[in-house]
Amino acid sequence: MLTSLKLTNFRNHVGSAYNFTDLNLIVGPNGSGKTNILEAIALISTTRSWRAKRDSETIRWQQPYARVELDDNTLFIQREPYLKQFQKAGVKRLAKEMIGSVKTVLFEPEDLQLITGSPALRRHWLNVVLAQSDREYGESLLTYRHVILQRNKLLKRIKDGLSQPVELNFWDSEVARLSRDIWQKRAAFLALAKLSLPRHYADISQDDTAVSLRLETHPTDRDRIEDELVAVREREILWGQTVRGPHRDDVIFTMGEIPVKMRASRGEVRSLTLALKLIELDYLSSQKGVEPTTNDVVLLLDDVMSELDRDRRAKLVAA
Repeated sequence: MLTSLKLTNFRNHVGSAYNFTDLNLIVGPNGSGKTNILEAIALISTTRSWRAKRDSETIRWQQPYARVELDDNTLFIQREPYLKQFQKAGVKRLAKEMIGSVKTVLFEPEDLQLITGSPALRRHWLNVVLAQSDREYGESLLTYRHVILQRNKLLKRIKDGLSQPVELNFWDSEVARLSRDIWQKRAAFLALAKLSLPRHYADISQDDTAVSLRLETHPTDRDRIEDELVAVREREILWGQTVRGPHRDDVIFTMGEIPVKMRASRGEVRSLTLALKLIELDYLSSQKGVEPTTNDVVLLLDDVMSELDRDRRAKLVAA
């Protein structure tokens, strides 16, 4: 359980301090900084803000720095020269070492796009859940992103006649190796999610419609990714982009065997989204986390009740 939070020059908070119990309700007028409190907690948990493209956006206007102190975790962001630094119990930590030190599940109004929005939103959802409970997954993901960046640069050099296609062989092997690790862990989590999704959905919606999900990968045969990369090499050189791998994954949700995007009402989408958040809670609560002392999961709800009808509000509160 979180016990204390101190914000200095964070968004509109000049110097704010809060003490927490096991259940906390934050109230205030629009613009008073309620969501900023949740953003600060999520920043410590995942090291990135869901609201800001740049870290400097979280620093109070015309101030040189911002600081977030959450129990024994500290985040310091400096505007010029840019600096982002984490500490735990007074010891400097890399950002990747902080992920999951406080495990959180965030539900905010934009999450209703998770089901019907772009595949990038669902990949991000997978990554946030898995990185908080599995440091190796986070490491593989970071390395994979670097490999894709370098491979894309090489594709463009080949297109410009500055490199040879044979140079892709090394990067193809790296993509394949890392992809298998990422796919294995995504598939394991989604297998558990698939089992519990119908129960959570039925509890929230009071609807026994069959719901399911699956991981859609490119290529569909994940054991042949190196062959696939060779098969599409000419196209990739032309486009300057890697078109096979986990960065192209999607999670497909179905209701009665029909893709949710094709048939779900807004109410059904709300129920599915709530069900996914409860799945996150179940999963993260069952994982030991990346810190030995991390056993609790903090549920962050940002103005969610206004998006839900009375029955769904009651189900969420009960959960």
